[in-house]
Amino acid sequence: DPAHGPLANLPVLAVSGWERIGAPLEGALRGLARDSATGRYLAVTEGYGVYLLDSSAARVLHHVALDGGFSIDLTPLTGAAFLGGDTLALVGTNKSWVLLRPDPKADAAEMWRRFRATDGGVTELNRGRFATVRARLQYVRSLAFDPAAQELITVSVPSERQKRLVVSRFARRDRMLSSEFVPRLGAGLTARGEDRSVAEYVVTGAAVADGRLYAISAAYSTLLVIDLQDRTVKAAYAVPGLQRPVGVAVRGSQLLVAQADGRIAVIERPAP
Repeated sequence: DPAHGPLANLPVLAVSGWERIGAPLEGALRGLARDSATGRYLAVTEGYGVYLLDSSAARVLHHVALDGGFSIDLTPLTGAAFLGGDTLALVGTNKSWVLLRPDPKADAAEMWRRFRATDGGVTELNRGRFATVRARLQYVRSLAFDPAAQELITVSVPSERQKRLVVSRFARRDRMLSSEFVPRLGAGLTARGEDRSVAEYVVTGAAVADGRLYAISAAYSTLLVIDLQDRTVKAAYAVPGLQRPVGVAVRGSQLLVAQADGRIAVIERPAP
C-alpha cells in the first residue's frame, strides 16, 4: 500500500491503460527494456531466459537460455537494457552481467557452453560482475542504461543487514564503476518519521530518460524520479493497482511498468 510507504503525501499517478506481452514466454517475467530507436523489447524470465521481441511484443525475434554456471556465478536474471545498436545487456541479482548480440553468423560450437538453449542467432560477447563499494554486500533487481553518459545503472535493494538504496553507475566501455551515491530527498519530499527513509523501497525496474532515472519500487508501489546530475529524488508518486512490478521501459511520453504475469501498466511519464 503506497499510503504506508516512507514518504508522506505522495501524489497519485494513475494507470491509463493495460497492455500485455503477446509473445510466448517460458516462466514468469523478471525484467523488461525497450529500444527507443527500433521499438523492440528485451525480456528476461525467471531462471535464465532471454527474449528479443518485436515492437509489438507479440513475436519472438531471438531466444536463448543462459547457462548460469558458465565462467562466473550468474544468479537468476532480473534486469535488461539496450546499449545502442544491437548490444543487449543483462544482469543477475548478484550483479553479474552478460552482453549479447543478435548474430546470423553465431558460432554454434563456441556458444554451446554458454547457452542451455538457443535459436542459433545470438552471440554472447562477454560476462563479468559489477564491482561496487557502497552496495558491495547488496543485491540488485534492475538495470538501466544512460545513453548520454554511456553508463549502465543499477539500484541496490535493502536487506535486514544492509538497509540502504545505492545508485551505482558503470562505464559502458569497460563496465567499471564510474560513481555511486545514496540519493537525498529533494524539496517537497518528506519522510513520515525520523526512522523512515527511501532505503525501504525495493526497486525492481528502472529506465533513464532526459537525465532522470525512473525507478519503480515493488514495496509501496511507488515511482521514484531521481535526477542523475544532482543525485536527488526529485519526485515520487504512488502508483496504485500494480502487482509484482518487475521492469520499467520508456515509450515516448509514457512509462511501461511490466508485471511478473506479462501484463504492462501504461502511465504518463511525469513532466520534470
